[in-house]
Amino acid sequence: LWANMSRALRLGEKGREHFHRFEKICSLALGSILLTALMQSVLVVIGAAFAGFSGLVMIFALSFVFALIPVLGAGLVPVLLTIISFVQGDTVGGI
Repeated sequence: LWANMSRALRLGEKGREHFHRFEKICSLALGSILLTALMQSVLVVIGAAFAGFSGLVMIFALSFVFALIPVLGAGLVPVLLTIISFVQGDTVGGI
């Protein structure tokens, strides 16, 4: 794709090199975002397990999805779990 665009825009070898570099940067950025989301989700699940929550797979999935959303992040899930714990009267789990 990038080689064809470089040829269509008549950018030559330098253009192809720039497109290749751009593709590499994009793949590295995506990989780091996914790795960060994975690590945040694992930490949330560990905390939820210590607090005594069940349904850790669902907590992991929600944390992973929210970790991909800017500003919200995976921190939204522990806040919700804390609120649920306090509403259910589990002060130790909430803390």
